[in-house]
Amino acid sequence: MPASIRLRPPSRSVTELRPPGSKSLSNRALLLAAMAEGSTTIRGLLDAEDTQVMLHCLTRLGIWYQRERVGQAKVEEGLIVEGTAGRMGGEEAGSRPNLDVGTAGTVARFLTAALAAAPRPSWALVGIDGSARMRERPMDTLLESLTELGAGIETVGKPGALPCRVLAGRGLQGGTLHFDELASSQFISALVIAGVWARIPLRLVMRRGTPAKPYVDMTVAMLERFGGKAAWVEPARGEVGMVLQVEPSTLRAPSNPVLIEPDASAASYLLALPVIWGGRVTVPDLGSGSLQGDAKFFEILGRFGAEVEQSASFTRAGKG
Repeated sequence: MPASIRLRPPSRSVTELRPPGSKSLSNRALLLAAMAEGSTTIRGLLDAEDTQVMLHCLTRLGIWYQRERVGQAKVEEGLIVEGTAGRMGGEEAGSRPNLDVGTAGTVARFLTAALAAAPRPSWALVGIDGSARMRERPMDTLLESLTELGAGIETVGKPGALPCRVLAGRGLQGGTLHFDELASSQFISALVIAGVWARIPLRLVMRRGTPAKPYVDMTVAMLERFGGKAAWVEPARGEVGMVLQVEPSTLRAPSNPVLIEPDASAASYLLALPVIWGGRVTVPDLGSGSLQGDAKFFEILGRFGAEVEQSASFTRAGKG
């Protein structure tokens, strides 16, 4: 390793930069496409460990996907996922597939919930496990909630954590769940995704709200792309806090391709560069209708004197 590293400031430039797709949007889109009826085309998909884990798990379940074009080099150029319409699996998966979610929290939580809710599963039992670190991460609120809703869940090791098994044939009844303090918004997002397959509406009452609410809003918005129905509603008499209601719905592949926005957190670094060194950077496909909370980062740059602009189709920042 060299004794010192010399860094040179970037030259002032006017350019367009598009970071890779959002991980959060990518895994939501992949799972909902697998749950839906019909074929879903997804473009701009992030090609990284968490999405690779999701795709590997879908493959283990016998859920088929392919690249949009023959000879296509990168998955972000387009992926077609064949939905299972409630089966959450194919015959080639066998009756007892085992899934390794690695360290991917979205895969562990979202996929567990979807499998537990599957109304017509093609398997008898699915084993779910992850890395040593994933086994330490909390799953208790989700597993307890799914069990309360009628799902068949068995923990194999430490209670409330991976590994676990999901038993077929139970599904989710629906009803009302109450939460005091949530460790992760992913629990709510997982239940929103699963709730569309419940027999009756699912009402989630969060007495102290939810951390990272924009990620829950992202889940609701992506669910709506596939025909799902979920919305924030006013608390009923005797309820305190925030209430999210999910209606039983049939998910269907969107008629148009699902475009994954560039990752807004990654884009924030690119937008900050010209504010420091001069010039201008435009990030395409990250606009005012973004589902990501960090897409508003440009407003902070504006407070620091940057020249900023956001339209429906891009975000731009510069200085000087």
